Amino acid sequence: MYVSPASYAEAFEALRAAALSHTSCRVVLFVACLDVDALCGARILSGIFKRDLIPHRTCPVAGYSELKKRYAELEDSVTSVILIGCGALVDLNDYLLDADLEAAGDDDDAAEISNRRIRRKLYIFDSHRPWNLQNMFGSEEVVCFDDGDVDDGLLNKERDAFEALLRIEDDDEADEADEDKEEDDSDGEDDPNDEQHDDSDEEENDSDLESNADSLPSKIHNVDLDVRHKRKIFSKSESDDDGDDSASEDRDSGVDREYISSSNDLSDSPVSHRTTPSKRKSPSSRSPSPAPQRQKSFSEARRTYEEVIGDYYGRGTSNSTPVASQIYTLLSFLGLASNPDLWLSVVGTTAVEYASPQLYRRFFPLLRDEVLRLNSQVNISRLSADDSALVVQPDYRLFLLRHWSLYESVVHSPYVASRLHLWNDAGRKKLHKMLAKMGISLQVAKEKWTHTDVALKRALKDKLSSVADVNGIGNVVRTGVVRKFGFRGMVSAGDAVEGVAALMECGKGATINDKESVYQSSSAEENIEEVDGEFKEVWIGNFWTAWDALDNIELLLHGLQRAQILQQAVVRTATALLEKDQVHDLRSFRLIILKDGPDLELFNNPLTLVRLAYWVNECKSEQTDRHSPMVMAVLDQKRDTYTVVGLPARVAEKTNNEDEGDLPEEEAASSNSFGIAFQEMANLTHARVKIDSFESSVVEVRKDDLTGFLEGMSSVGIK
Repeated sequence: MYVSPASYAEAFEALRAAALSHTSCRVVLFVACLDVDALCGARILSGIFKRDLIPHRTCPVAGYSELKKRYAELEDSVTSVILIGCGALVDLNDYLLDADLEAAGDDDDAAEISNRRIRRKLYIFDSHRPWNLQNMFGSEEVVCFDDGDVDDGLLNKERDAFEALLRIEDDDEADEADEDKEEDDSDGEDDPNDEQHDDSDEEENDSDLESNADSLPSKIHNVDLDVRHKRKIFSKSESDDDGDDSASEDRDSGVDREYISSSNDLSDSPVSHRTTPSKRKSPSSRSPSPAPQRQKSFSEARRTYEEVIGDYYGRGTSNSTPVASQIYTLLSFLGLASNPDLWLSVVGTTAVEYASPQLYRRFFPLLRDEVLRLNSQVNISRLSADDSALVVQPDYRLFLLRHWSLYESVVHSPYVASRLHLWNDAGRKKLHKMLAKMGISLQVAKEKWTHTDVALKRALKDKLSSVADVNGIGNVVRTGVVRKFGFRGMVSAGDAVEGVAALMECGKGATINDKESVYQSSSAEENIEEVDGEFKEVWIGNFWTAWDALDNIELLLHGLQRAQILQQAVVRTATALLEKDQVHDLRSFRLIILKDGPDLELFNNPLTLVRLAYWVNECKSEQTDRHSPMVMAVLDQKRDTYTVVGLPARVAEKTNNEDEGDLPEEEAASSNSFGIAFQEMANLTHARVKIDSFESSVVEVRKDDLTGFLEGMSSVGIK
């Protein structure tokens, strides 16, 4: 079921009432551990529970397999499970039921598992789209916090098709039940003295609950549709036709073949999972069996409905309202809005700017107005030790300007560097000429910003504006939000995102490459699975470091230092790729394969790899005026795999449109079809691929299979 924004408070009050009815922990939050937006949203929600004295547990997870594992370990007393930054794309009722079945002991039966599931509610705060329609319209146990798409009528066609297919499924099952009953009756008339008949019926009734658990997963394959329309997770052994040899090869390789499928095959809506059996037609109320012509019309109608849902899932993945903004909306309806939570919402919304700049430009004006409302009495020039006010100030699309030098922040800014072509000598000369026109010498530009003359700081906005349009950086000056940390300084929302993301990517170790503990046992191939677990443990540890940094200025400043080092590695690698012309323009996408380099290990983290890919794609798009999707693969030498990420074509940005609430059609958020393409290529090429990330466009491919995998993608193309 779905909850519209106007009903957020009502749904949360029901969750809170269930949690307050007992003193034990009945609420668990599963949070995507590589998502700054999800981190901020979880921090806001955890604060609500703390204020209400609600016992809860926060559990960061690195992927679907870990989510399934942690869910299976939950105590039966847990009645509310909240998924933040994950869960929207898959049929949770079906996927997590498998976790219950796998975790069930010898003494557990299907009835106990079913009762446990009925008592437990799953709540989803996730910005990933498309919604799984089974979660939205087919399950009462799953509560999706929608951002208004249903109320705006954007899913009317898909909803009608989904519900129509449910009715068809019900009719088909009822017809089969009637046929079975008629066969049983005729068998009874032919052999009325059969003594075993009653016994077998009795045994069948006794075993109904036991067999039900085994039959539920199998009912998701009622309709055979194209694999690109599936939206559940399955393993290679279920999808390949290569038999036991292929499955054995995957086990030996140590790399799992898990897929986030997308199916309108009513795997999204298995009839056995519905919670409203009273809506089904009884045998007495149904019409007689249709004639052949009517059967044909039913088949055509069903095919039409399946095409509607298939087209919906086939559009690819995209992002919608940031999670932190959704949860702050909930706070507003509850009357609990505050500056600390508003700061977290601003940081979470700013975090989506890399992947979805259109969303940032749509939601930031709303948050800016909220900052002005809650901080209308703030005196900007007056400071105190405990001052934590939020201030709206001019901001710049320059990397960590307040914590670096003007020159370094310009060179390491993806926005400015891509438009001035700073990866080559001509671009750097253009930068020096621009600084000269602004009246800023190189010596002054390379001074640390905290030591820069106050007059230059105040005049920087006008100086940049005077040369921005000529150099193609018209949006370099914009409005931003800054938080005061007493006498210890001020941090902008954009800088906070960089610091928190750097801690997520690298932690707070002694060096930026502090991964010795991860690589200790990775020399042998049989240890690959163990190393995967160690990597995830490191990411989860980094998650908690980033969690603490959100309101700890010392830790956040440490993260900003690591962000500088990390960005230098990104720029160094991107410059080498562009100078050596290692970006290959294929027919339908750009391709980069990164096999060596001094910073290779850094890019084994998906966050860092995506950062590098966005940088290179933006620079290449500005260089050639061709906006193409990009595939980047980086070698993990220790695990003998490639981490592959796919990015959609960069959307052209218009000048001075940050305050527009409604985006023009050409700036609508682009969808990413690489998740579907990766899955199809894995099936077609039988490559050993692991698709486990909450970002469906990030996969892992065995080193030996990468060539065939990419050749298949190049020949088929990207839609």
